[in-house]
Amino acid sequence: MAPSHLAGALRRGFQFLCLIRHATPVPAVLRRENSVIREFCAGTLVLATLLQVSRPGSSVPVHAATYEAHIEDATLLMEGEGSLDPETEQVVAVPGEMGETHVEKIVEEGTRVKKGDVLCHLSTFTIEESERQAREERVVKETELLRLQEEGAVAAADDQKKVTSAREELAYNRRTLAFLERGPDPRLVRSLELKIERARLTEANLQKRLFAQQALMKKGYVAALDFAAIRTDLSKASLDRAKQENLLALTREGPSRDETEKAQTLCEKWTHDLALAETTERSQKRLRELAIEKKKAEIQDRQRAMEEWSRQRNRAALKAPLDGIVLYPEDNWRGPPTEGSLVWRGMALLRVVQQGKLRGKVQINERWINRIKVGQKAQVFAANRSEPFPAVVDSISRLATPRDDGPKSPRDFTVELKLAADSARLRPGMSCRALIEVARHPQVSRVPIDLIRSRNGREVELIASRKGSTMPIKARLVDEDRDFVYLMDVPNGETLVY
Repeated sequence: MAPSHLAGALRRGFQFLCLIRHATPVPAVLRRENSVIREFCAGTLVLATLLQVSRPGSSVPVHAATYEAHIEDATLLMEGEGSLDPETEQVVAVPGEMGETHVEKIVEEGTRVKKGDVLCHLSTFTIEESERQAREERVVKETELLRLQEEGAVAAADDQKKVTSAREELAYNRRTLAFLERGPDPRLVRSLELKIERARLTEANLQKRLFAQQALMKKGYVAALDFAAIRTDLSKASLDRAKQENLLALTREGPSRDETEKAQTLCEKWTHDLALAETTERSQKRLRELAIEKKKAEIQDRQRAMEEWSRQRNRAALKAPLDGIVLYPEDNWRGPPTEGSLVWRGMALLRVVQQGKLRGKVQINERWINRIKVGQKAQVFAANRSEPFPAVVDSISRLATPRDDGPKSPRDFTVELKLAADSARLRPGMSCRALIEVARHPQVSRVPIDLIRSRNGREVELIASRKGSTMPIKARLVDEDRDFVYLMDVPNGETLVY
């Protein structure tokens, strides 16, 4: 077929497809045909055109694109794009013991810092207020402790006095009971008998004197007054003797049953009172000790609170954990932190990365990830620069991540590349492109994948141009990547037609 005829056939076929696809006006005969016939006619026309072009032995069209294949040693490279991330990175976050606060001062991104340099100052107003309140509460608790100790000393003295008094009363009543239980005292009985005997002698003596005085009074030698006095003394002596005799009788009888029972009851009462006083003393002493220990624990708690608030106040000055460059977090949805920004516990504020110690993180499509192995060599090109930096594959992510939220979104694996040498010209966050060497094939033809017309296992078919005409050739597939295939049995310098 002549080139002009082929071009006309293709143009008419394309117009016919447009009429069918977009429902543009067509002749009345075609409008009456159903959609199945229209699709069948369009497919037949396109297939006939393609067969005419690729027919073996046909002439090569003037406008056909060709590719000249060469046999050489080929290196299979997998390309991935990503960024340079720091190998050593420390995140500076708000301490976990701090609540919501504000940023008072923060360093700018890209600042070079040394280990221990202050990176950010957080507001400590609430911490200082809490520390002041804890200090005031500690002073109050110390005053209460002194008062408890003084009151405890007074109460302890009172309890001890009660115990001593109860012990003395018990001892006295026990002696009384023992005395009553022993019966009459022989010494007391003997004393009373002697008193009675003396009273009788005195009474007898007074009786004799009274008789003598009576006789003298009758003769007129003694006055009546002296006689009355002696008679009165005799009456007193008689009464004293009777009293001593009654007392002796009572003494010989011993204590009564009521007195003994009363003494026993008093002993039991004071025994119970002494036990109660001692128990009360012990319990009150323990309660006072517990109150003092509680107050001391409260003082220690306030002291620990003050120390903790002091530590938090010191931690409000966030310092650099290592030498490096300051970067802001990438996943902060509120934007980079600034002075006055509201922050909360655990929130990442800054990142400190070591300059020079970088890793390349590139994305490899899930179709080719099985070709990537740890330890493979690679070359990293940073920020579209032509200078390559040698690297090796260090790790491969376990899970793939989609490129977007679509259900059919392509999925990529993250491959980390460890640079063979550090360079001061590289910066964290730079974009990079990596070429990973996955295989080497000696003496193969590297041709575009679009030249493949058909496949049958490892055997492929291509169209070659020889002496102005096209003809199919067979080749053996050795390997392939995203854009190229590596073939054997393709003659060196063969011209292949797309």
